[in-house]
Amino acid sequence: MVQLFEKSKLVLKKSKTALSLYNFLTHPVRFYHFLLLKKNLHSIETHNGFSVVEFRQYHPSVLRIYHSMNRDFTLERAKNRFTHGLHFFALKKNEQILASAWIIPPSERFIDEIGLILLMENNSIWLRDIYIPSQHRGKGLFTIFLDLLLYYHYPNRLIFYSDVLKSNTSSMRAHLKYGFEIIDSILAVVFFNKLLWRIRLPKEFLFTGFQKDNRIVLLNKKFQKFTQFNIA
Repeated sequence: MVQLFEKSKLVLKKSKTALSLYNFLTHPVRFYHFLLLKKNLHSIETHNGFSVVEFRQYHPSVLRIYHSMNRDFTLERAKNRFTHGLHFFALKKNEQILASAWIIPPSERFIDEIGLILLMENNSIWLRDIYIPSQHRGKGLFTIFLDLLLYYHYPNRLIFYSDVLKSNTSSMRAHLKYGFEIIDSILAVVFFNKLLWRIRLPKEFLFTGFQKDNRIVLLNKKFQKFTQFNIA
């Protein structure tokens, strides 16, 4: 019976229509609790023996870096992020990749799960998807990476934003240790991939988005089209 169930899941995942049905059946309710964080930038330290590589447009090395850390990432998604103005960074030591992250220059942070766009100040940047492989954690690389990234690539920025799902406790600890502070949060629930309930909207950020003032939103084709256009 268990094997039959697992085979059924594989079959459902093979097409977009079947995938939607699979998500409908297996994820009836999804909770999202985003913690929004801020760090005021003052003096930043440098660290010897490490280097940070920056990509402002797509290069095959971006996917190679992902694969070197055993992470999945599609060519389409990578190119889309650069199209939306994001920059990609990797931390290296002796040619070994130790960490990666994306930075959003002053513009906007789109949270696709809830269809909202948070607007940023001109003197700010936003951290996205920082990742350190498990074998390299606990060595202070979160601090080393961000210090070098800020020191060499964003020396004149004054505000550093990030967001973390509350359930990601390890990332939350690393952010707080680095000096980020929780300044706001967003809470939402999705029912059967059909209905979005925005329980808590951001208070510290100006924002726009799909039916931005609505607490209850139907996840219809208009919502999907809006998300596909803005996602990065």
